[in-house]
Amino acid sequence: MKASDVIGKYLIAEVDVPIYAFPGGSQIGVVKKGLVAGPVFSWIEKNGKLYWAFDYTIPGQAPGSYYAEHRASYWKLSTTAAGGSGLPTNIETPSLLPKWALPVGIGALALFLFK
Repeated sequence: MKASDVIGKYLIAEVDVPIYAFPGGSQIGVVKKGLVAGPVFSWIEKNGKLYWAFDYTIPGQAPGSYYAEHRASYWKLSTTAAGGSGLPTNIETPSLLPKWALPVGIGALALFLFK
């Protein structure tokens, strides 16, 4: 399974999973074991680690998101917010992107969101 296959799906926490304001940043909370996070709207690879991006935008306010690191022991995959039994998340590590890809992608996203 590839990271892109997880987009739009939900993740069930197998352990208490730390969440971050941005990949590799300070911890801002925890997804408690057994809770469902999602849907996943994107993923980011930083310093060889894969992070899932989740939306927490409040209507009428600026868009927001939080991130959680991917580890096979952290998550099971679910196609519904109700969770269910879930499937293991054996994700292939994505190949490294060129250094220009992240700034260009963020710029394109900003143009799309704020036009």
